Amino acid sequence: MTRPPRALRVLPALLVALTCATVPAAASSWAGPAHAQQQRAGSVQLRVVGMSPVAPARSETKRALTVTLDVTNTTGAPVSGVRITGRRGAPLQTQSALDEVVADRTPQPDGVGIAPTRPVSLDVPADGLAHRVVFRTTYGVPNDAGVCQCGDGVYPLYFAAEHVSSAGAVKQLDVAVSFLPSFLEQPKRVRVGWVWPLLDRPHRLLDETVFLDDDLAASVAGGRLDRALQVLERLDTKIPVTAVVDPELLDELEIMAETSYTVRTATGRTAGVGREAARSWLERLRMLLASTSRVRLSLTPYADPDVQSLAARQVHWTTTLPAGMARRVARALGGVDTADDVAWPAGGTVGRSALTTMAAAGVKTVVVDGSAVSPSRQGGRQVAIARLRTSAGTVAAAVASPTMTRLVEPAVTADDGSAATVPALTAEIAIRAAQAKNAAPYAVLTPSRYVDPDPARAVRAIETTSTSPFATPVGVADVGSALPARASTLRARAGSDTGGLPEANVTATEKAYADLPTVDTLLARATSARPLLAKLPRAVQRLTSSAWRTSGGAPGHAAGPQLAAALTRTVDRLVTGVHIVKPASSSYTLGSDSSSLPITVENELPYPVEIAVYVAAKDSVPGYSMVGTPRTRTIDPNTKQTLKVPSRLERSGRIPVAARLWTAKSTPLGPSVELSVRSTVFGAIGVVITVVAGGVLALALLVRFVRRLRRLRRKAAQRAARPTALAGEAP
Repeated sequence: MTRPPRALRVLPALLVALTCATVPAAASSWAGPAHAQQQRAGSVQLRVVGMSPVAPARSETKRALTVTLDVTNTTGAPVSGVRITGRRGAPLQTQSALDEVVADRTPQPDGVGIAPTRPVSLDVPADGLAHRVVFRTTYGVPNDAGVCQCGDGVYPLYFAAEHVSSAGAVKQLDVAVSFLPSFLEQPKRVRVGWVWPLLDRPHRLLDETVFLDDDLAASVAGGRLDRALQVLERLDTKIPVTAVVDPELLDELEIMAETSYTVRTATGRTAGVGREAARSWLERLRMLLASTSRVRLSLTPYADPDVQSLAARQVHWTTTLPAGMARRVARALGGVDTADDVAWPAGGTVGRSALTTMAAAGVKTVVVDGSAVSPSRQGGRQVAIARLRTSAGTVAAAVASPTMTRLVEPAVTADDGSAATVPALTAEIAIRAAQAKNAAPYAVLTPSRYVDPDPARAVRAIETTSTSPFATPVGVADVGSALPARASTLRARAGSDTGGLPEANVTATEKAYADLPTVDTLLARATSARPLLAKLPRAVQRLTSSAWRTSGGAPGHAAGPQLAAALTRTVDRLVTGVHIVKPASSSYTLGSDSSSLPITVENELPYPVEIAVYVAAKDSVPGYSMVGTPRTRTIDPNTKQTLKVPSRLERSGRIPVAARLWTAKSTPLGPSVELSVRSTVFGAIGVVITVVAGGVLALALLVRFVRRLRRLRRKAAQRAARPTALAGEAP
């Protein structure tokens, strides 16, 4: 049979709605602004703490609706004659309309009264305690139902605490609101995907079997992680959930379960006590994964690094598991397949650089907060799925509504108002169904990264939001295949996350990554140092864990900067453990133009190191040069060794030089040491001057000798001539 046009199908419902709207409300203070002046502000606080059912199907007959409320006297005197009344507003059909009601609980002036099965009234003592009352009514299509399902959308249900004086005057004291979705026809179901974290902070730094504390044992034995796993164990087997797990956590538990791990204390170490608890938790996880395919395990990079904080400083992280850790994680999971194609950045934010790195590592779907992308709305609707383009490929974005995210946490925890937030969370999903036109809408729900759930309430919240007349559960990883052909391209907006890693952790990570190549080269041939060299990169990545974030970090996140300082000290000891010993006088005397300069090197490390010594004149002062290239020498552990540096001296006097250690790969090691070389060697000019001076002296001596010789000859001639002259004068 041919169905009548939609307008004709909806007309009867509109007539029913008009009939319902004519039902007179009970005498109360719901008259709106005229009664606002009669309120006794804050004298009584009213809060909805539960509603059942939360998301009922359209009913042709009247069915029971129960709303639980808490009434608290905030004054110092009893308040008697308080009654609870209800009013239904017009159905909301847009996100903006729902947002307005959430922000402002003022009831709509044209609302319809909700008739209770029996009147609700009480006297509220001045004890400051919450006094629980139950407002019972009905819902359904019939005109006389307490809440008439007369249209499509989300009905806001307002409940007022009113004070009735002895004279009959009614004063409104407080208002609380809840929501009831209603659809005359089956809407396009919202595809609801849940992300459930099994995450914790790192409990190790350098040593794989030495833990910083034994808090993990308590967490898996009746603590937070025990409760988080219970939620997955209790869930309906038809509801898919993406469980985000840190391989570091699985590795720690496998170490605890299979080895004699130790725990650091103030005075040393003590044996860990979590072996049986770790074994039990891992066995439960393996049984869960073996019994159902609805729980999809998505692994973070190990230690769950805060990728956005690191990318903002251009600090890298690795997605590759160390070989030993990979084997232990595989044993912990019993060989169950895992995936790393779904990423959930801490804080819900991601910049283009981080997103590109993740895409290159194989990430296909990223879960981000609605406030981290732009635009966050299109056509008046909250963006739920979109494409993010990077140079490494396209990534599907599952966009979590900030409003929904705020509602999820109290809905799944032991918060007193948890039951009240489930109707509000369901309303957020229903409004997407009300706004849907062509494609089925989508919603991704995430608690906080380190949620401490109440298992029963969490299971109820997940099942209620995922299975209703207007919602159906899906896996978060499936969003990529569900993207419409014309999905919008969103540009990730970096910098919107203000609660990232502590500056101390980022700085220590930068310094460690800068120093590690030097340490690797320094200890390259020290076989005894290989275990340490393998541990250092893991320790550095543990410093980058999202658990240390200043906002939304894990319990115990304040220890992050302390670990950063500890690792910095460890790396500094390696870099500065080999150094040049400065002589007491800081001066050397060399007497030949081709002498060897003695440099003493001390190795305080327990490993042999390979170094070379490079010496140069300071500030390029002439007179000194090192002969040849520096030779690599091996310095034994905990020893001093004097190395001879071939040198050439070109002048005499004091020459300032700088000596520095280098690794075998010509990487500078430590600061330069300033020395002074005293040369007693003549330079070329000095030699010339000396030779010339010697020549002049020799010539002067020769001239003097010649002159003396001549004088002597003259005197001899004169003596010889005198006797002859005397002889000629004789008679």
